[in-house]
Amino acid sequence: MFEMSEFEQIFSRIENWSARVDSLERIVGEWLYTYFKEHSEVEDMCEEYFNGDREDEAHKQRIRDANQLLFEKYWCNQSEYYKPNWFSNIRLYTWEKVSHIEVLQNHDPDNCVIMCKYIYDGVPYGLLLRLIDNSLFVEHSFDQ
Repeated sequence: MFEMSEFEQIFSRIENWSARVDSLERIVGEWLYTYFKEHSEVEDMCEEYFNGDREDEAHKQRIRDANQLLFEKYWCNQSEYYKPNWFSNIRLYTWEKVSHIEVLQNHDPDNCVIMCKYIYDGVPYGLLLRLIDNSLFVEHSFDQ
């Protein structure tokens, strides 16, 4: 049987549901924007390499180091799941090509998992995010 305080808590959660969903979508959207922006900066470094502007080993090492920092900042899974920007001239992180962002959550406060689905240049992608110590981290990436 529910006690009155439990009922009030449940009612409060239902009452504030829309604000919680809006807040989560805003937070994940801002996180995704930053994720894309920082990956795009590494793609710029790769583009310099492929255009012949910066072909030296030191520049290649800076690209490797930048990828390692992105992995450490954004991923909580083993490195074999991470797809770094390894010396490719294909751009996969142009924010203007992102559309239809959808955020789904499991609503488990002890094990918060968030699915962020989006379309990139007409192709569906997804990121399984985990909330750890009030920060979002990628656990797995899904693409076609």
